[in-house]
Amino acid sequence: MHTQPVALFIEAWRQMTERLPSPRYANDKGVASCFSNVPNLFFNLWVQSQPATSAEEFRALLATAAQRAETSAFPVAELLGSIGHQRAGKRSLNRLDWRRWCL
Repeated sequence: MHTQPVALFIEAWRQMTERLPSPRYANDKGVASCFSNVPNLFFNLWVQSQPATSAEEFRALLATAAQRAETSAFPVAELLGSIGHQRAGKRSLNRLDWRRWCL
């Protein structure tokens, strides 16, 4: 997961959604969420903002995202990290294997 492009995307998304009627933005615990309280999946999004290098980290990230998504009155979309990223010798979890870690 390349964190610089993700951070740029998150900031652009925050700036775009903050102009809507009642946006809520949070970025901590490896999850950035931008919920705009509009009935369009495009404007209610959470993004993995840092790589998870263990099953425990990934479960915590998903739990944080799920907790935030429950507060949205409308459907929420997600963006998870890239495929097969290596960082400091640790494999980051990705969209293809997250179910295996959570089950």
